[in-house]
Amino acid sequence: MSDEPSLVPADAPSEAPAAAPAAALDDAWVIFGASSGIARAFMRIAAQHGKPLVLAGRDVEDLAIDGRDLVLRGSPAVRTLTFDADAPASFAALTAMIDTALPQPFNVLLAFAVLPKPQDIVADPDLARRVVAINAGAPLALMQHLAPLLQRRGGGRLVVLGSVAGDRVRPGNPVYGASKMALHGFVQALAPGLARSGVGVTLVKPGPVDTPMTFGRATALRPASAEDCAAAIWRAAQKGRRVVYFPALLRWVMLAVRLLPDFMLRRLAK
Repeated sequence: MSDEPSLVPADAPSEAPAAAPAAALDDAWVIFGASSGIARAFMRIAAQHGKPLVLAGRDVEDLAIDGRDLVLRGSPAVRTLTFDADAPASFAALTAMIDTALPQPFNVLLAFAVLPKPQDIVADPDLARRVVAINAGAPLALMQHLAPLLQRRGGGRLVVLGSVAGDRVRPGNPVYGASKMALHGFVQALAPGLARSGVGVTLVKPGPVDTPMTFGRATALRPASAEDCAAAIWRAAQKGRRVVYFPALLRWVMLAVRLLPDFMLRRLAK
């Protein structure tokens, strides 16, 4: 198999080239981190609304299985794309391929992240570097490549999955929170330039969601379902919302958290 990125039909062997007419991928959703729980739920909703899909992730054979299901659910075309957030040197070739394959406006969902346990980061300080690299560095670099493509199309939407943890970095999980805060800042700075070209940006800040990434973790709130979160993201994208909290009540909870004095936040963390 070639190491070069390529769009592969979901019902074809991973070595096969993309063969569908370009029009079959008009108004496509390109999903980075397509194997994540929220992304998979979002893909099913997009398929039910008749959207073409490009599933980007490390295990394209696994994503091809999802792709066949998504075609049955109503997507007119599903392609897979090899994507590894740990390999930023591949981003230029990857976006060049997307530029060729998707000549019309398209949409992007960035839904990849890592969430190690805080005690694991304390035990292995290099893990902190990797969390920041995957959760902030990789999406920032990828957006730098994708933004010119979206601007040249003059439309489409960029949806970025952040976290309420990035609203205020708390002592319990500082590295993860800091990585998401950096991501939020970049998205908010990028949005005005994209908007001038007709590209919408939606930043999503979910609380705990029941996915493999959060399985077995103690959380202050009961995790919401990935399906409900994905539905909220879909609605927000269709309405052109700029910032979305899920569940919606967290908007006001996090406002209160941001206003807390530092000494109170430290006390709550004990």
